[in-house]
Amino acid sequence: MLLSALAALLQIPHEGADLNIEAACAIDATEKAPGENAYKIAPLFDYKWHRAASSSTAGAFLVTPRMRDLLPPQKPCLIATETQARNVWGSLLRALYPDPPLHRPQPQPQLAQIDATAELQENVVVGPFVYVGPQAQIGAQVTLHPGVYVGARAKIGARSVLFPGAVIWDDVQIGEDCQIGAHAVIGGPGFGLDAQGNIPHAGRVVIEDRVRIGACSCIDRATLGTTFIGRNAQIDNLVQVGHNVHLGAGSVVCGQAGIAGSAKIGEGVLLGGQSGVSNGVELEDGVKLAAQSCATRRLRQNGVYSGSPAEPHRARLRWIARLKKL
Repeated sequence: MLLSALAALLQIPHEGADLNIEAACAIDATEKAPGENAYKIAPLFDYKWHRAASSSTAGAFLVTPRMRDLLPPQKPCLIATETQARNVWGSLLRALYPDPPLHRPQPQPQLAQIDATAELQENVVVGPFVYVGPQAQIGAQVTLHPGVYVGARAKIGARSVLFPGAVIWDDVQIGEDCQIGAHAVIGGPGFGLDAQGNIPHAGRVVIEDRVRIGACSCIDRATLGTTFIGRNAQIDNLVQVGHNVHLGAGSVVCGQAGIAGSAKIGEGVLLGGQSGVSNGVELEDGVKLAAQSCATRRLRQNGVYSGSPAEPHRARLRWIARLKKL
């Protein structure tokens, strides 16, 4: 795609020669052959990449006005503002790679175990060693990779993809266009205990449309009622979501975060890596919890919080600065 066409698509200006951009590459990408990166575009909108700019072999760059000065004036560039650059880069990648390769296993239903009462819609791809339990419902164009387990009465929405080893326990409901990562466990018993041991968990898990759940993440079924994951939520690898949690639409949970039972997470919330939300705590819409922070009480206003216990980020930085002066 010509650089000018990319600029028009992204609605940003461009400078330099109108290269035919074939792909993207990292700012510090090495070449296996001379000229290999001549028709590739690299990101240069974060200052931490500035040292790699002078030696980069990329043919063109996505830059901000401040970073533009690091390159020769004739170098082909797309120019985005500081605030829009990251989103523009995402849109650029979608334009260059409109259909990322996603391996679909060869259908081998003869090596799978599908209960006679299960219902599979048209064009379902069933890999080897898949199990589909009684009265399960699998929507159209669903892909079940090798080793997937789908329990009794579970429902999988159309076009969803379950990667190898994913486990969907009984009565779990998954919406359309979802991705469940390898070896994720959805609907396992929650970690509810009393003096006699484990408490029965008779609830279920409901996952709305267009949710992505990473590898080895676990979403526990409710004790009673529902553990709920809202539409467009993004859950990274190695995340624990406890029983009866409500995770709002469009929220993002980064790797190794943990959400304890009955927590209520609003819409558009961001939980940083290794962050935690204590049992029953509520986070309002738009809250951002920094990495390795823990919310131990209700966070009523949107904004950035950090520390353990979590508090408003800027206020915390100010008292830390004052403390260092004592």
